[in-house]
Amino acid sequence: MYRKRIQNNKIYHRLICCFSLVSTFISLIVQICGVVSISIPIWLNDIAWATTLKYAARIILINESIGLRLNCPPETITSGECLAQTGEQLLNLYKFNDWDTSKFAGLLVAVTLGYRLLAWLFVRAKVATL
Repeated sequence: MYRKRIQNNKIYHRLICCFSLVSTFISLIVQICGVVSISIPIWLNDIAWATTLKYAARIILINESIGLRLNCPPETITSGECLAQTGEQLLNLYKFNDWDTSKFAGLLVAVTLGYRLLAWLFVRAKVATL
């Protein structure tokens, strides 16, 4: 009886729908942020710059890669199995030519504040219509 009441609840169905949409959206953003998929279509890359994850992933990858030395045996280098022996080569493989993390941190803060302002404006508009 209790389970049937939960399943008939409109809030329950809305929450399930929201969870599905949010998880799909996050999966898409992770794929287009440029770390999981190196080569993506240009239009998806342009969309990714409007997300905060693109900047955060860049900052993390740059910070972790600079000065990194990878231990690749000579046979993996000659076979092409090991594509990068240093972190700088890894960044070049990802085509990350700009290593200025302070610029990306500033852009991350700006995009975050922009989204917060946009959310505040939507809430204010919704409250004004009540």
